[in-house]
Amino acid sequence: MGRKTGLKTQIRLKLDDEPELLAMFEKIKAKIGIQSNADLIRMIITEKYEELQSKRDLFPRFEQVNFDENGVKVLDREFHKVVQVYLKPEGIFCESCEKNDCEHIRFALSMPEVKKEIKKKQLEGWRLPDV
Repeated sequence: MGRKTGLKTQIRLKLDDEPELLAMFEKIKAKIGIQSNADLIRMIITEKYEELQSKRDLFPRFEQVNFDENGVKVLDREFHKVVQVYLKPEGIFCESCEKNDCEHIRFALSMPEVKKEIKKKQLEGWRLPDV
């Protein structure tokens, strides 16, 4: 468990009740020649973080899920949800952020088919942003 101490968080890990996990931990330390539990935990956290970052490169944060008469549905992997960006005569609106300008909207506006639809709707008098 963690305990906040000013700007730091102390982490205490008790493996006495988990002998298999403790054995794995000790084997890893011995195999790579690390004496300090804290150093091994730092290494594991760093490696896991780098692994997740590389997956983010493979799977970008935003992805178009759907585009229809209501607007664009955007998968936001950081927030683990699908976000609706509405295109309406009075403007563009993100349901999740409750704003008319956010990352989800900027992503939607970067899509060629959305740009094309916005230009068409602007000619019909819709008050949508220039693209």
